[in-house]
Amino acid sequence: MCNTTEDTNHILFHSVDDPGSIEDNEAAADVEGRPSTHESGEAEENAEGRPKRARKSLRKEWKREERKRKRNSGDSYVTRKRKPIQEKQFSNLDCKCTKKCFNKITEEQRNKIFEAFWKIGTFSAQNAFIRGLLKPILPVRRRPTTAEKNRTSSNRFSHNVAGETKRVCKRYFLETLKISNGRLTSALEKVKMGYPPGDDKRGKKLPGNKTSDEQMAQVRTHISAFPSYESHYTRKHNPNRKYLAENLNIRLMYNPYKELVESQRLQPVREHIYRRTFNNEFNLQFHAPHKDTCLKCDIFSNKVKYSTDEEEKRKLKQDHELHLRKAE
Repeated sequence: MCNTTEDTNHILFHSVDDPGSIEDNEAAADVEGRPSTHESGEAEENAEGRPKRARKSLRKEWKREERKRKRNSGDSYVTRKRKPIQEKQFSNLDCKCTKKCFNKITEEQRNKIFEAFWKIGTFSAQNAFIRGLLKPILPVRRRPTTAEKNRTSSNRFSHNVAGETKRVCKRYFLETLKISNGRLTSALEKVKMGYPPGDDKRGKKLPGNKTSDEQMAQVRTHISAFPSYESHYTRKHNPNRKYLAENLNIRLMYNPYKELVESQRLQPVREHIYRRTFNNEFNLQFHAPHKDTCLKCDIFSNKVKYSTDEEEKRKLKQDHELHLRKAE
């Protein structure tokens, strides 16, 4: 980056041949998708004090998230490939095993277990619920086979009924909850691998094309290097907002950034990432505010920024605050 204001301005504005009139710049602003001075005036601010430039993504309203909620609640839904999946329905099927599981739990009690499981509504919590009903044990019997295939552990299945643990067979356990053997095996494998019982690792892997922290830091540093001016007379309504030169737009900022990074033989980010960072992380406007910025405020800010004497900084901040109070 540049060391002086003159050098910074030279790099940042070298691609601007003709600043043009205010009307021309406002027309360019409309092309870039930002509000013009005559159309919307001061951009509406969000809760963090940044102007609203981009539509926020509401993850809860995604169709994918809706399918996930329905699937984890046992409701009917349609897959991404448009395959209809029926809702989970309770049935009091007899496992017909030697443990007589069917006689240990009544149909009403079994239905309550089924409903309680699907009311949990989240995959991770359901896995933790399943794991809590299993007890690892050593195999009771071993059939004659090769040593490599011998199991080192087994599981005892049970259901909690009125505070009492009722031991059941595996088939009865799965039929009560209406889950597959694959889901049960997956939940057990996570514990064997040292993960928490309900931990869901799906969708947690970082994408291969994720922008690195170093690249994002370069983008933020470059945006911050542009000279910005504080509004004086509109400070009450937008105290955190600052203003860039009228003859700028995001593309004119991105082009010198790209040239600078490529000159260092590094990979620049794409323009849409630069634009998204500018819109979401910085409270900057290109056009001048309705009321002029205050030169005295800018002088105070520059003196505080470059002063090395702490006592002088404290005095400048006091004088600046007094100046702002008088303006209000």
